[in-house]
Amino acid sequence: MRGSTRALIGAALALGLGGALLAGGAGTLASWTDTATSEPQAISSGSLDLGTIGTGDLQASLFQRVAGAPDTLAVPYTGQALVPGDVLRIVVDVPVRITGQNMRARLDVAPSLTAASSATPADARLADALDVAVVSVGGAAAATSILSPTSVAGGTVPVTLEVTFPWGTTSQYNDAVGGRVDLDASYTLTQVPAGEAG
Repeated sequence: MRGSTRALIGAALALGLGGALLAGGAGTLASWTDTATSEPQAISSGSLDLGTIGTGDLQASLFQRVAGAPDTLAVPYTGQALVPGDVLRIVVDVPVRITGQNMRARLDVAPSLTAASSATPADARLADALDVAVVSVGGAAAATSILSPTSVAGGTVPVTLEVTFPWGTTSQYNDAVGGRVDLDASYTLTQVPAGEAG
């Protein structure tokens, strides 16, 4: 009896110790771990900007155009009075800055001719007689162009405008003699998706 009691006590102790080890292992099981922090990566935004256009950013020339014949030799325009058949060509170096690998921007040009607020009848008639058009933007024959950082690497985009005093019938523009108008142009730079063609 004494021997069997010892065996029972030994068995009970073994079961108790094994249960405690199992319970303790289930609650504290762990694996090794480590962490590291990378160096910060700087992120900045792109930009697009139209600079101020001054008189030094344009060159103007004057020549005559007759249908079916070559244009006459152009001379620098210094404010000479226009007559029928004259074409005033103005090249404007528009300051543009575009930043960003995938930045694309559309440059739209909208010229207009307006008589002064205190316009005389001759001013208004001249404004009606003249035609103005965008000949090219960035070297392309269009009134708009899609630009990228590489296409404006020089910092400017050339825009060519032409003001034409058309030929008319005899004495058609007599009442425009002495008139004066102002040439204005608005330039708009708008971001577009990188895949858009220009």
